[in-house]
Amino acid sequence: MINGTAKRLTLAEAATLQPDEWDGSGADGPGLQMQDLAITCAELVRLARVWSWLVGVCPYSPEAAAVGNEVLTDGQLMVALSLPGVEFLDWWRRQDWDTLGSTERTGSIGWAWVVLDRARVACAKLGALASQRALSAP
Repeated sequence: MINGTAKRLTLAEAATLQPDEWDGSGADGPGLQMQDLAITCAELVRLARVWSWLVGVCPYSPEAAAVGNEVLTDGQLMVALSLPGVEFLDWWRRQDWDTLGSTERTGSIGWAWVVLDRARVACAKLGALASQRALSAP
């Protein structure tokens, strides 16, 4: 439950909240959880593709399921990936990469630098649209 309401939010609605309302940095609890979101199957597929691309994992690799599961079980990451590219990039820079599943899985934060680099390149390719459109996998 976010902001005292039991209504499930779409990704678009959640993206309109202030970041401290959904990312757990405020004083009102742990932030947005999966049960707070109303997400379509198409959105789940898109988010998993974008996240796998950002992390640099081939969809057919042995680690693809683990990486895809990271985004599919993390409401905050889902919302961040639904933000315009530059806002995702800003959010990503502020994260504690050591607490994320890929750091535990790989034993380093090297994967997180890959996300940062790919997001920067994607924003550069989007140009002015990076302040309006979410990142997408090529």
